[in-house]
Amino acid sequence: MNKFMIKSLALCTFSCCVAAQTQTTSEDPAFTILRDNPQPVSTHFYGQGYWSWVDQWGGHIYNTEPIVAELNLDTLRMGGINNDNSEPEPFTKTKIDESIAYADAIGAEPLFQLPTLKDWNGNEASVKSAMEIVKYMNGEKNFHVKYFSIGNEPDYYVAGGYKDSSYTPEDTCNLFAKISDAVKAYDPDTVILGPDFAYNNTVNPWLKPFVENCKGKFDVFTMHRYPFHPLLTTKFNVLNDEDAYRYTLRKMRDYLDEHGLQDIPLAITETNVTWDGDPDNVHLAGSPGTFLAALWAADILGVSLEEKLWNLSFWSLSEEWDISFLNVDDLSPKPVYYVLQLFSQHFGDQVLQVENNVDAQGISVYAGEDSASKNVTLAVINKSDEAKTYRWAIKDSNYYTRVFERTFPALSLTFLIQTPTFDKPQAWQYTQAMADKALPPQPLQ
Repeated sequence: MNKFMIKSLALCTFSCCVAAQTQTTSEDPAFTILRDNPQPVSTHFYGQGYWSWVDQWGGHIYNTEPIVAELNLDTLRMGGINNDNSEPEPFTKTKIDESIAYADAIGAEPLFQLPTLKDWNGNEASVKSAMEIVKYMNGEKNFHVKYFSIGNEPDYYVAGGYKDSSYTPEDTCNLFAKISDAVKAYDPDTVILGPDFAYNNTVNPWLKPFVENCKGKFDVFTMHRYPFHPLLTTKFNVLNDEDAYRYTLRKMRDYLDEHGLQDIPLAITETNVTWDGDPDNVHLAGSPGTFLAALWAADILGVSLEEKLWNLSFWSLSEEWDISFLNVDDLSPKPVYYVLQLFSQHFGDQVLQVENNVDAQGISVYAGEDSASKNVTLAVINKSDEAKTYRWAIKDSNYYTRVFERTFPALSLTFLIQTPTFDKPQAWQYTQAMADKALPPQPLQ
């Protein structure tokens, strides 16, 4: 197993990094990190899906706690269609106990989905069956679960064959609102998430009825995003998705604001480069499990942080399909695992604004700061086939600016961490060549 322990890597002193990064007095850096007005990273931001727990499909989530704990996840979502329709197995009390123990083991807050299709007995889901789960978890077992979502992709129930054509958005909101009211009556401090729409655009015909009729019944608005059909996971597509993603988030944010929901956070509770990770699919350059799909995830993380998402949860941790973050044979990490780990361990708890001064084609830059140490992190994704050399600067309100220059390899993710005194930079780099050898990101010497 390639076990990547970023925290244990030796720090790179400034003297050993001079060859890779030099300080300059240039006044024209390609991009500038502005330390004024940092924005907090949500304490629920880094998330994953608790999958696969189905025994007859191998139960691949089990025994992954040690390596998943190294991802420093904030949130673990127990959800998805299998939890919603109790097929091929119900999410029983035993499964609930196992999932809560797993969340405790990896240090993540559980986000538990209450079903709206079938209960754990295979009967039609209801307010009563939802409350049986809540009372079991927070009454009988005293798990103190605070975060509950209701249903999974109800806007896909008809198309997916889970409901007949008579099922409407009003039906979704009716049951959602009743469950929400019952859960809040049981514990007013509970946080309700939903509706976990499959379609994440503002022209979704289910959006308006839900927002208008269920306003006040949810505390966080949630949706899913799988941008590409598996046959469209080309190199060009996966390396140029960040603008479309940012547009999607801003359109939804504007829509919620226009409907009086300015205080309702936005979350993506399921995402991957594609929804279909069948290993028998044609494999393209950006298919799930590839290094380019990992660079896609780096952009998605960066944009989500800048757009102030409450949560970004990928799908999934360990399963036989290629969208898994771990290889099920030996639990070794796939490239996307290492990308998520770099962000969760080193980006910091604040987001800084990046000011681009040039038209830098094929490169994405995101910046964070640790509020305690004041270390500044720069995440640079070079998505071009050529190495790129750029000057970059860190600037604060006192107009103190320090300019650096560094070369970023072709198709790479580089993490640079500067201390307030600029004397002990840390740096990690992840490239296609490293991924091809199943190596983790490497510290720069």
